[in-house]
Amino acid sequence: MKRGLTLAVVMLGLLAGSAQAAPFTPELEADYASALAWWGVASPPLCSSMTEELLPTDPLQTATDKGGARATQPSQIQPCQIMVFEDSIQPGCWEEMEIRHEVGHLLGYSHNTDPLSIMNADWDYGYWCPGDIEAAETQAAAEAQAARRKDWATWRAMRRACRVARGPYRARCWTELRELRRFIRA
Repeated sequence: MKRGLTLAVVMLGLLAGSAQAAPFTPELEADYASALAWWGVASPPLCSSMTEELLPTDPLQTATDKGGARATQPSQIQPCQIMVFEDSIQPGCWEEMEIRHEVGHLLGYSHNTDPLSIMNADWDYGYWCPGDIEAAETQAAAEAQAARRKDWATWRAMRRACRVARGPYRARCWTELRELRRFIRA
């Protein structure tokens, strides 16, 4: 009885989410086609039919669940479904690998413990998407450099203001300028 009730709750959750579902975007369709090609199939052979849905959020998400997609287990009597959740999916390589992982489920594969496998429940982003990590590091370095240039521009403007300052503000201005310089150099 408890198992039947749990299944009913899960099915209701999926149906509730389906009401807000949208079809895959062209990018998601391309990622899905790429995943099928990577696995070497034209479609999941264990599925009687296939639906792809884009949902705003995962109705079954837990606090520890980091997935941006979910797939049903293949069945000859029940249609297969792959769902992507807009609030959890990251564009680019991550999205493609997440869909590749879910297509693996549609092909009948379950999670494994190999840390470098795409079917690991916590697949290694750095291994599967090294270009994204390098791009993020390059972007972070460029943003840090731009922020540093902006800080030095602020320091120069403040130094000009301190040079013309008069009265008691002048000493405080130079003290703040020295503190800003220490902050920028740190």
